[in-house]
Amino acid sequence: MNELISYFKSQDRNKRKAIINIFISYCLILFTYPFFRVASTTLFFDTYGAKFSPHAWVSSILLISGTIFIFNRTLKKYGVHKLFQFFSLIVMALFLLASFSYQLFHFKQLGFFLFVLKEAYIVIVVHLIIGYCNNFFSEKEVKLLYGPLGGFSSLAASVGGFVTANLSRLIGVENIFYPGIFFFLISIYFFKQTPIMGQKKSEESEKRNPLAAISDIKEYALLIALIIAISQFIITIVEMKFNLSFETLVPNSEQRSEKLGYIYSIINIVSVVVQFVVIPFVATRFSNKAICYFIPLFYLLSYVTGIGMGVGMVYAVAGTFILFKGIDYSLFAIAKEVLYQKLNSMQKYGAKYIADMFSYRTSKAVISIFLIGFQSPDLLNVLVYSFLIAWMICLYLIFYFQRKYFQ
Repeated sequence: MNELISYFKSQDRNKRKAIINIFISYCLILFTYPFFRVASTTLFFDTYGAKFSPHAWVSSILLISGTIFIFNRTLKKYGVHKLFQFFSLIVMALFLLASFSYQLFHFKQLGFFLFVLKEAYIVIVVHLIIGYCNNFFSEKEVKLLYGPLGGFSSLAASVGGFVTANLSRLIGVENIFYPGIFFFLISIYFFKQTPIMGQKKSEESEKRNPLAAISDIKEYALLIALIIAISQFIITIVEMKFNLSFETLVPNSEQRSEKLGYIYSIINIVSVVVQFVVIPFVATRFSNKAICYFIPLFYLLSYVTGIGMGVGMVYAVAGTFILFKGIDYSLFAIAKEVLYQKLNSMQKYGAKYIADMFSYRTSKAVISIFLIGFQSPDLLNVLVYSFLIAWMICLYLIFYFQRKYFQ
């Protein structure tokens, strides 16, 4: 923390102001997400039911893909600030009109639309802000600042969830969209205050759009997308294992609700502690390569001890789930962003289109569909170990291509 404070004090007034605006904008985005998530999910379940969730997930992937197509053609011309403002204002207008129309006319389709919009917009706006940060901050600054940024935003999301729960009782779930829209508009204002960056001289001749720009380093970009997909495969399988074990070990519904509340709270606490305490210390003292290899090895050790040796012990299984989710939200998120630092401006956006927007979303859908038909504990164990091995192989190739392209 002292290192972070010293860094902040050493920056000029404009840089400090930019950092503060980024933090406030990002935290407000995460603070408002529970407003849209709770309201849209409730309306969706009321009109369609949870069984239609896969249809909405697939639709959200199509919406994200269409947005990627548009952004890919317009980012270089208009810049990230104009795209962020334009997209955000359109989304807020759609939330406003759809929620208001739902209350007036009760069109069933609007419940589906709001759920799909909620699934897609958060992926896109987070991508735009983090993509901007990857270009604005150096690799050293990313390692130092992204942990606290994630920590503050996690706290903001927790506060947003608490506020949403209380407001829904006071004003009704259908009206929760409106305060969410208000605070999101404030986040747009703060992001608008951040500096607009021009391309570096070495990139001025680069006329290609983001997806075309990654053609020179396509193996590197695709491997990043692959480890993100593998990480989500593993997290989803571990969550399935946890759900199956938890249902068996805690059959009482009241006890189950109580324990789940504690478990999800602990996940947030673990994530915040790692982001505030562990990441600023570890990321600035160890190479990103060492951190990247540590994560799957830590997952392997946790899985063997928690799921393997801890079978029949609810706290062992829950502890494994907590560690996986906590590390995924914090340490893995930072290590992944550092991998983009070797790329130029357009390549960073193009790689994130493929990895953080498309691969991240589709991998969850693919493994979820697979798990509908295959839930054998032995098969799930084999899949986890296989994916962890594949993760290590991908890391070896990533750092091979990193040396090949950037050294």
